[in-house]
Amino acid sequence: MANVWSVAGKLSQDTESFANFNSEVEKDILGDLLLCDVLENKKHSEGHQEEIQRAFPVHFLSSWLDLPPVVANLRFVPEMLVSILANQTNGLRIRPDGGDGPFPVGHSPEKNLLFNIFARGVAFSENPADLRADKFNEEARVSLEELLMIRLSQACNEAPETLHATGGAVSAIQNSWPVSKRATIAFREDLTEFLLNYGTTIPRRSITPMLESLLGLGLLSIYLETSSISISWDNTGQVIPGDSQVAVPIFADASNGSDSRLRDLSEQSFEGVLSLLDQASASLMAIRIMDAKGRFDHILRNSMPQGPDTSDWLNVLGAVRKGRHARSEAILNALSENVQALKFALESQRIEPEAVEILGATTVADDPVRALADSLCTMMGDKLVRTKPLMFVDSCLMLNEAHGLGRKRRVFRSFAGRKRKMMDVRSAILSNTVLEMLVHLHLVGRKGILSFAEFLRILRKRYGIWVDECPPGVSASREDLLNNRAMLERRLRDLGLLVRVNDAEFMKHLRPRFQLQAQV
Repeated sequence: MANVWSVAGKLSQDTESFANFNSEVEKDILGDLLLCDVLENKKHSEGHQEEIQRAFPVHFLSSWLDLPPVVANLRFVPEMLVSILANQTNGLRIRPDGGDGPFPVGHSPEKNLLFNIFARGVAFSENPADLRADKFNEEARVSLEELLMIRLSQACNEAPETLHATGGAVSAIQNSWPVSKRATIAFREDLTEFLLNYGTTIPRRSITPMLESLLGLGLLSIYLETSSISISWDNTGQVIPGDSQVAVPIFADASNGSDSRLRDLSEQSFEGVLSLLDQASASLMAIRIMDAKGRFDHILRNSMPQGPDTSDWLNVLGAVRKGRHARSEAILNALSENVQALKFALESQRIEPEAVEILGATTVADDPVRALADSLCTMMGDKLVRTKPLMFVDSCLMLNEAHGLGRKRRVFRSFAGRKRKMMDVRSAILSNTVLEMLVHLHLVGRKGILSFAEFLRILRKRYGIWVDECPPGVSASREDLLNNRAMLERRLRDLGLLVRVNDAEFMKHLRPRFQLQAQV
């Protein structure tokens, strides 16, 4: 088990880079520096003997630190981010020179916007297969936290090995975009604009949490909007076009939990998000069933996507399911046979009675896909169907973190006809880091002029964050909404991000704390 004490001891053995760090006191000082700027203990605990959970991404060479196997399964989230940022419009695999934009993959890393900012002093090798080839220029000017991370990575000697194509896996990154085109484009634009305009002017200790907030907000918007679109596909058989897609609304508590009324309203709003995730589980399962059936059909497979956009393919599958396609009768009949075969197998083994009941309903003949989807979700259980998606949402929210997007607390709730039950409730918030990131991001391209009212409109339309208006499913008074708006205005002013000449709304403008970097 790696801990700060063992890492500091390992680094102190490098007498050239860490001269005069020989005594226990000096090693403790080195450990404190590591814990402040480079490493984080499990559960954010203090001390040098606790298990290390995380390395801060303060420099490109932090990628040389491999994750422990028990936490290394990110379910292809990094690959999805690469696919979104590479913006390669054709092909099923990400390839060098395939993308169009500031985030090229597989070649010229010095031209990659993210690497260019975070790889200060790194001389990239022309051979990406050589895990030791990237070198650090000792003459380069870097911050203390960057230098500590560089020395820590050098102690690892080489970068971790890449994914091997074994056990049915593929080493290449899949080129696939989310169906939530609106949120995907917004995320790509946000990250690009933020890095282009502030990548070198915001100090490393500030920009790292701001980027984490940006990633969390972007992934949350994409995931919730994708869930909403899957439910719509389940009902209509069609994917909502990109220009008609809208953000999933959430009421944000601008008080960050200090006002119990606003906190309760946000928790009420988040109940709608949980309901959305529950509905989406069966819809996503229906998509998987139709996709598995369509890929092996001798006619439908000709319509399979050859690029990252799967919307047309889902529309074909939807038409088949809704009886609007020439192959509808054959495929739906085959799925009806699958329903009966599954029902017979479960009855024979006397297992999964709830699934058997679903498969034996009188409505199965009308929609065998729904019967299969509901029964499979029932057999998977809540841990896979509900808990896992909720864990992803919690990760995007960075619950109870200083730069997070959400709060979670345990409360007793009463239910009709049942005893009081202890349960987790979540609320959406706007932390100081999130506010700083959003204000600076949306001042770009507006010549440094952004009204407070326009900022609230951007939050609502672009991210689904409602502050001074009542989203669907939430019952809030006008007084509550005005209080929430005033709370956010006061916090922005305290952060130095708001200029208020007088009480007139058009005289309330946002301003940056960090300057735009010079564009070459």
